[in-house]
Amino acid sequence: MDETSCQNVPNVTRVLYAPGEKNTQTKHPVKFGINVTGFQGINCNSYMEVNTKNNAFQFVITLCHYRIENMENTFGKHLIEEAINNENLSDEEIKKYLSSKSLN
Repeated sequence: MDETSCQNVPNVTRVLYAPGEKNTQTKHPVKFGINVTGFQGINCNSYMEVNTKNNAFQFVITLCHYRIENMENTFGKHLIEEAINNENLSDEEIKKYLSSKSLN
């Protein structure tokens, strides 16, 4: 597993100048960034996903997508998709739901 985050502006507060260009600073009009989480499979498919948030719940959803990518059981894929797409479920309720369907 690996995670990376790229952006177009530095996180340092001091200004870094090129030689001979002191007191000249280029400002970017828009700050943007991208977070990507990926899993490299040894005996299965690798998976990479762009995340909008960088928290544990989003990581669990990414891990579920990785599991779906490497499953052959279509019924199991359907159950996991149903669980992660249900907006009324919290992460604890997803765990209870999957354990009740015997997909540990």
